[in-house]
Amino acid sequence: MMGEEVGGLLVASQAQGHLNADAVGFEATCKRVSRGLIMVPGGWRRLSLGKFTHPKQWPTISKAEFVKEGFPVFGANVVIGRYFSSNHKEPIIVVTCRGATCGEVSMTPAMSYITGNAMALDNIDPKEAETSFLFYALKHRGLFDIISGSAQPQIIGKDIRAVSINLPPLPEQRKIAEILGTWDRAIELTSALLEAARTRKRGLMQILLTGKCRFSEFEGQPWREVWGT
Repeated sequence: MMGEEVGGLLVASQAQGHLNADAVGFEATCKRVSRGLIMVPGGWRRLSLGKFTHPKQWPTISKAEFVKEGFPVFGANVVIGRYFSSNHKEPIIVVTCRGATCGEVSMTPAMSYITGNAMALDNIDPKEAETSFLFYALKHRGLFDIISGSAQPQIIGKDIRAVSINLPPLPEQRKIAEILGTWDRAIELTSALLEAARTRKRGLMQILLTGKCRFSEFEGQPWREVWGT
């Protein structure tokens, strides 16, 4: 059933024309456009993040304040615990702004408490950008070029607000995000299939390599124990 769902997702994406592009050339072109190295396509606009979002670092809470049950606490790039309250209702794009994973772009769960280890892109103007499109655009662009600091890598608000993004019209943003989301779901399902196959293989090895399960044509034939010299 899961395999059929993956196939359906891939067929749907192919029907949208995604697979007909030269993947290598398409990716290279997109990256050059995102960095402003070639002309922005007609109808697209190039805006800095500070023009349509409000990047913000929220107060950090200590692990001593975590609770067993509550809202997810989103640290630099993952959920690190639970807290009795949240500071964001909707999923939010965040950028790790300090430490080893500095520059990584993530999407938080809904109803999360986002700590100061990540820069939250709050209040995205819905007239300018779709959240899902902006997430993919930032993931594709990468933000490692705005990292500063030597002993402790960091990204500061001034630099992230200055990052420019190419924005197509909203209907095109939605279409792009829809196609990329289709592939994300296919990847997730395929990963689940692979993990299920690995688990099944481990189980088969356990019963086949120990003689717990025998093939009918070999039933009753003894195994030999061989000792090394």
